[in-house]
Amino acid sequence: MAYCIVAACNRPPVQPEQEDEPPVPQPKPEVRVSGTLQQNTTWQSQNRYIVTGDFIVPPGVVLTIEAGTEVRFDGYYQIAIQGGLVLNGTAQNPVSFASNNNEP
Repeated sequence: MAYCIVAACNRPPVQPEQEDEPPVPQPKPEVRVSGTLQQNTTWQSQNRYIVTGDFIVPPGVVLTIEAGTEVRFDGYYQIAIQGGLVLNGTAQNPVSFASNNNEP
């Protein structure tokens, strides 16, 4: 017969089994954009970009959009590329363009 005195026991206490719950995704910070881009800029995947008016990339300026970046439109606006656009999306991690409205 084995005895274990709680104060002298080397075994860790038995923990009840817990199911791992998936992490709750945190909303991305929103960056509202419109007007004319003034310098080379990179849109990063940790943000969600909301187009709130027509947006122009003028000659000599480059907009780079990282893989996984979300671009949403708050209305019938356009992104006019007169300079450069680099989309770094992949099949596994695309750049997405969508409406910011809940209804189509």
